[in-house]
Amino acid sequence: MSLDDVKGQKHAARFFRRAIANGKLAHAYIFAGPIGVGKAFFARELAKLLLCTQGKDDNCGECPTCLQVDANSHPDVNWINSPASERELKKKHVVEMRRMVGLKALTGEHKVFIIDDAEKLNEESANLLLLTLEEPPTGSLFLLLTGQPERMLSTIRSRCQVIKFRPLSRDLLEPLLDRLKVPAPEAKLLAQACGGSPGMALRWWQQGILPFRAELLARLTQIRATEVFSLATKIESHARQAADNRQAARWTVLDILQHPLLFYRRLWRMKVGAEAKDEVLDREWIEKLEPRLSPEEAREILEEVMLARGRIRANANITLALAELFSRVSQLQGLG
Repeated sequence: MSLDDVKGQKHAARFFRRAIANGKLAHAYIFAGPIGVGKAFFARELAKLLLCTQGKDDNCGECPTCLQVDANSHPDVNWINSPASERELKKKHVVEMRRMVGLKALTGEHKVFIIDDAEKLNEESANLLLLTLEEPPTGSLFLLLTGQPERMLSTIRSRCQVIKFRPLSRDLLEPLLDRLKVPAPEAKLLAQACGGSPGMALRWWQQGILPFRAELLARLTQIRATEVFSLATKIESHARQAADNRQAARWTVLDILQHPLLFYRRLWRMKVGAEAKDEVLDREWIEKLEPRLSPEEAREILEEVMLARGRIRANANITLALAELFSRVSQLQGLG
């Protein structure tokens, strides 16, 4: 494996190869992009490239160093993340990282610190990280992975170079899913439904989410005011059954809301002429809604879904947040 194996991110691979070759590698980068487009995979491959003892222009993928990085056991590669049950990256995570930063690299010239879901840094932990970024030790590389860079402190963003990770095109996604043994019909549907995220497509396939997705969109596109609590309760119940704990269920609900988010985004794009109708997934439901919604109403529903996701992420009552969303959707669709 190498940087070039991260599909759809050739621009990032070229950038880092050039920076390393010219001795211009900065001390901190933000990898910004949607969930599941390869940010963590790329960070791992970059760490291997910097630390590999056998490869010349690329990591070999076979030496003890590369194998240790792959196994998350290399002493100079540190992953900082919070358990799924926690909403924040707390001070204790950054305190431990700073302790590791102060230690000399054991195997080479670099120590790599990868902060996953960096937008989850709370104010205390973010300010502590800022102290480290202001005076980084020689050879330390900080990679901050996030799907929401706007939620990070502006002072942290200003001390990092931002590398944007892009959603994958369907032409790249379908062959990739085929190689991962996803059957062709499901691969085609997932490639259209996942918003360019191979990680999300694969997770949806493994979870068998497609039948639930079809039921969700069928009900949501014709939901009436009397049905909003029924659908909200069904979604929360589904999430609790699929998750190990209450907080994990909350993240599962956020994942489920990706389906209407992407659906209404496609509808809005079609209404404003940015997406061809014959290429639009879910044509049956699109055609039912198209006559009832103006571009502005489609956009407003999309914004309501994003607001609901924000409220649920901020620990709002899941059922009430969903019911409020569905009530608004019903009104805008002319069924409330």
